[in-house]
Amino acid sequence: MPRWGGTHSIRRSLVTALYSNTDLKEISIRRFMRWSLGGRDLGVMPRYVKVPADVTDIEVLSKHPYVPMWKTMLQFIPYLPQYDCVCNCDKM
Repeated sequence: MPRWGGTHSIRRSLVTALYSNTDLKEISIRRFMRWSLGGRDLGVMPRYVKVPADVTDIEVLSKHPYVPMWKTMLQFIPYLPQYDCVCNCDKM
């Protein structure tokens, strides 16, 4: 990670990509990020629009810009030494 980079920089870039490059509604992005929906900026709409989290997650993950990279990276986890304990915990 670059200096001053952290998990929030990943979250910021994700929200920017989802908002700028997809047709997802702001309320779906906010629900996916598990942000509060009670602010005045969305009015009372979150009280009336009730969509289960798993439905919102599927909608967002289908357009999530990092999912293809994650699928590729998951194949290599068993070969990474820092995850040796996780992959070989049955040997303990």
